[in-house]
Amino acid sequence: RFIKTTISAIDKDMGRVIGYTEVDWIPDKFKASAVSQWHAEALYREYLEQLRPDVAIINNGGIRKAIAAGEITLRDMTEMLPFTNYIVAFSCYGRDFLPMLKHNLNLMKTREHDIVQTYNLSWQVVEAEDGEQVTDIRINSEPVVPDRIYRIVSHDYVLGQADKYLMFKPFDTEETGDLILDVMLRQVEKQLGKKKL
Repeated sequence: RFIKTTISAIDKDMGRVIGYTEVDWIPDKFKASAVSQWHAEALYREYLEQLRPDVAIINNGGIRKAIAAGEITLRDMTEMLPFTNYIVAFSCYGRDFLPMLKHNLNLMKTREHDIVQTYNLSWQVVEAEDGEQVTDIRINSEPVVPDRIYRIVSHDYVLGQADKYLMFKPFDTEETGDLILDVMLRQVEKQLGKKKL
């Protein structure tokens, strides 16, 4: 009886509506999507005052469930972000962004593994004789300075796989102890909790 009562209570809580999305959230490992863009921006905004990041970075493969336009439940978010990844911050130089972006561009074609989604980082892709090139890299609409140090907020999986995703060696690492699921739950409730279709 105790187990049945406990399961019933958990099921009820997991079905609780915490927000609403006006568009389908369909993850894609190999290109930007509405849900990956939302997650990266939400991560940036969550830590804007605490960590003062210049850029937010997540890996698209960490988003594991599609959510149709409409209600977002606690169960949806738990199934979408099933991994125990913790938020971290680290630094890099402006010159480090180019190899990361070139690698990301190549992954979109080779599909060797998932790409990263960024927020507050923009760039242009132009055709050249030797293939596509990344140019005009900007942070907060300002050109990236090669020797300047920039701060990034991400999570420990990306940090631990830096040679796979970032193509540079992060430094000045800071662990927050915050689970990415908890962060995204707060952001859903804060940004989308009152938006009903």
